[in-house]
Amino acid sequence: ASINGHCSDLLAAYRYFSIPNILTDIAILLLPVSTVWNLQVSKLQKVGIFFTFLTSFFTVDLNRDYSYYGVTTMLLSIAEPGAYFICSTLPYIRSLAYRLYQR
Repeated sequence: ASINGHCSDLLAAYRYFSIPNILTDIAILLLPVSTVWNLQVSKLQKVGIFFTFLTSFFTVDLNRDYSYYGVTTMLLSIAEPGAYFICSTLPYIRSLAYRLYQR
């Protein structure tokens, strides 16, 4: 017996799932601009710092075998917002930790 059907376009799904990650990455790139611009360093060092923030390392070749390599991409896509959440709440957790551990 044969089964009629088709697979969904996983590459398109990865592209659409990455839109929130791209938006948060752009926001993170824009946040330190004024701080870096006002640093008391040479222009060459400022340019180097800007390029450090712009650098992204994406080495997964989804066109080769996206059913295998897509797992890593999806896990990183899930972990990235969690890391943003943790980093954004850490300053507030400090005062809570002081209150809890003073006892």
